[in-house]
Amino acid sequence: MKYEFIGTVTEVFPTQTIGAKGFLKREFRVKEKSDSQWPNIVPFVLTKDKCSLADSLSEGAEVKVHFSLSGRLWSKDDNSPTRCFCENQCWKIDILQQGKP
Repeated sequence: MKYEFIGTVTEVFPTQTIGAKGFLKREFRVKEKSDSQWPNIVPFVLTKDKCSLADSLSEGAEVKVHFSLSGRLWSKDDNSPTRCFCENQCWKIDILQQGKP
């Protein structure tokens, strides 16, 4: 399924290279547009060639993030508990208003 989230960019992290095969991953965070005392701050992940989408993001920019949910199970070995990981995988970013330069 495809989802959209509108809010303000709070942080943009550098691209990480993970593992021997050089998997690329980049995270950014967006605070929801809300009058709530406790607004949600949601992390989004960009992977591979999509990492460059965050190059034009700056703190304070208002954005619409297009993303899909991605989940998987992982266990260290057969005797370890199984953990479930979930990520908001971004595939498109619309900049609605520029933030700080």
